[in-house]
Amino acid sequence: MANAYNAIPLPHLGQSDHLSLFLYPTYTPLIKLVKPTVRTVKVWPEEADSMLQDKFQHTAWSVFATQATLDSHTDIDHYASSVLDYISTTINNVTTLKQITTYPNQKPWMNKEVRQLLKARNIAFRSGDERAYSLSRAHLKKDIRKAKHCYKLRIEEHFNNSDPRRMWQGIQAITDYKPTTPSLPSNDVSFLNELNHFYARFDRDNQETATKAVPPADHQPLTLSPSDPDIDAVAIITIVVTVLTREEEL
Repeated sequence: MANAYNAIPLPHLGQSDHLSLFLYPTYTPLIKLVKPTVRTVKVWPEEADSMLQDKFQHTAWSVFATQATLDSHTDIDHYASSVLDYISTTINNVTTLKQITTYPNQKPWMNKEVRQLLKARNIAFRSGDERAYSLSRAHLKKDIRKAKHCYKLRIEEHFNNSDPRRMWQGIQAITDYKPTTPSLPSNDVSFLNELNHFYARFDRDNQETATKAVPPADHQPLTLSPSDPDIDAVAIITIVVTVLTREEEL
C-alpha cells in the first residue's frame, strides 16, 4: 500500500548482502493516540459479607434516632444522614480500593484469567523452555475461547427479553458507545443575555402592531362545569372543537 508505511534500514542479516527494513505505519496507533484511563474500584473480600452482617447485627440503631431527636421531634434528615454515614464507613472498613488501568485497544472480553495467562506465556518465552512455552500458549488459546464465549452469552442476555432498556444497553456494548457527560448550566449573566437576545430576534424583526380581536356583540362564551352529569367525553370533545373553530374565525 503506497504511503502506508515508513521504512527504516537496519543492518544486514548475517552474511547476506541485503539490508533489512523495519516498516512502521504512518498513522498513530490507537494505544498511543488515546491515553489509558485509570479508575478506582471497590474490591469486596470473600469474608466481607459475613463481617458486615455481624457488624450490623450488633449495632444499636436506636442510638441514631436518639441523637436526631430533640424535644420529642425527630429530625428525619439528620437521622438518615447519620445512618448512611455509619453504613458507608463500615463498608469502607471491610473493603479495599484498587486502581484498574484500561487501555484504548483492550478487548471487551479480556478478563483477569486471560491477563494472568498472557504474563505466564511471556515468562515462558523469555525462559527459553520450549515445553513450558507450548503449554502456556495452549492454555492461553483455550482460555481466550472461553472468555469470548462468556462475553457472547453476556451480550445475548440483553436481547433475551422484551426490555427496551436492556436492549439499548446491549447495543451500547456492541457499538462501544460512550455517552458524553452533559455540561453544567452556566451561571454567567452574559450567557443568559445571549439567550434572550437570540430568542427575542423574532419579536425584534416583527414590524406588525399587535391587535386584540374584539368578539361580536352576540357572542356567547361557552361554560363547562365538572359537576354537570350530562356531559360525557363526546360532548367535551365537541365543545373543544367548537372553541378552536371560533378562535380561528376571530
